Amino acid sequence: MFYFFLFFTIFSNSQATIEGFFSDDVFKNSEITFSILDKDGKKLVGINSEKSLNQASVSKLIITLATLKELTLGFRFKTDFYTTVELPLNGILEGDLVIKSYGDPNLEMEDLYKIVEDLKLRGLKEIKGGVIFDFSFFDKEQNIYTLKYEDDSRSYAALNSVAPLNYNAFKFSVSPSEKEDELAFINIVSPISKMIIIKNELKTSLKRSSFKIKTTPLKNGKTELSIIGRVNKDSKPMIFYRKIHNPDMVFKTMFRNILVKSGIKVRKNTKTVYENTIKYETLKDFYTFYTRNILDTLILMNRYSNNFIAEQLLKIIGKTEEKSASWEVGIKKIKDILENDVKLKENSYTYINASGLNDANFFSSEQIAKILVYIYQNFDYKWYVLSTLPKMGISGTMRRYCLNNDCKGNIIAKTGSLRSTVSLAGFLKGDKDVYIFSLVISFEASKKKFREILKKTKEIFNDVIDSGEL
Repeated sequence: MFYFFLFFTIFSNSQATIEGFFSDDVFKNSEITFSILDKDGKKLVGINSEKSLNQASVSKLIITLATLKELTLGFRFKTDFYTTVELPLNGILEGDLVIKSYGDPNLEMEDLYKIVEDLKLRGLKEIKGGVIFDFSFFDKEQNIYTLKYEDDSRSYAALNSVAPLNYNAFKFSVSPSEKEDELAFINIVSPISKMIIIKNELKTSLKRSSFKIKTTPLKNGKTELSIIGRVNKDSKPMIFYRKIHNPDMVFKTMFRNILVKSGIKVRKNTKTVYENTIKYETLKDFYTFYTRNILDTLILMNRYSNNFIAEQLLKIIGKTEEKSASWEVGIKKIKDILENDVKLKENSYTYINASGLNDANFFSSEQIAKILVYIYQNFDYKWYVLSTLPKMGISGTMRRYCLNNDCKGNIIAKTGSLRSTVSLAGFLKGDKDVYIFSLVISFEASKKKFREILKKTKEIFNDVIDSGEL
């Protein structure tokens, strides 16, 4: 009952006793920072509480706060469509169709079909000019991840762009053929398959499956999917996700293809604009396509720890009137919030990206807990942030944290994990009050060590619930 004693000491103020619990062998050679605060911000427990460690995906709590402040709750993501001349009743556009993208992280391939259907319903039959894609809302930087040991092909490290589709990733399946030594099957169902070149060196085998997947950019703008190794003959189809390497071209190609396939003729080539040179006051409003609102987007990000959404939001809040949106400005706004609103000291932390997929987002557990106290004490943020977070034993990345039915829903928190980090920060519901906590455990990168520490962390927080002391 590890945490029975841990939280009992909240009331007995036995710091030495708490420190003793972290002498368990599983934490040997690990670094720990742990804090428990009450809802008024008073520190009840602190173990190395001022020690800064990499927060991993717990960092998403920060972009959650910043997004709600900078974009406000009523914000909805959109894509605007304009024409250079009025569309006549015959549906033949004598000019260009202009598409203005704003970095909507929710756009999926299905949305392009909806958009084209709506364009047709508004009377568009033919474009005698071309399609102009205005990508000037974002700067051209697309990669903010810094973890060198992570697989650059993985969808959790997808590139960011002003007009993304499907989180700038694609899905495919791998399945064995009927005979040994024959090439296995690699299947991409989505229309995005036109932008993927498959390099299949995966053979069917009687041995255990063992293969490597890699995506790389090609000079023609397409993405090469390379799979090398073997797959067991009796294996069932396996589904994987990987990143695409030229998201701007994917969006443009897919949109034009769907336009033409729907029967809308496009006479001229597409054009892409990366500078803020289009004079929209001279254009005609034609259509606006909306996806999710900000709250639903934050739910997706926090409950399923979506790195792509986090980095899109960081860039979106980095837009200024004069310049394209950038991560540099987004990070500056984050720091302004942390130092001016939350009152963290300048240079007392390190913040380099929103998702936590890095090795340098350094905060102490007490600082993260203070951020959560600030959220909890502010009506404009409290309930909305709470609604986006995973609930223990119920939803998202905390669904499997509950080891018995009694603990369900008692902790609402953001999880974080890297090869060398396990982190958790959020709100613990007691019988009479709510407690705010932050925990980071850092250790030498090892899959075995990661599993052991994650297992122990789950046991710890289950014991908190079972103790009945709160």
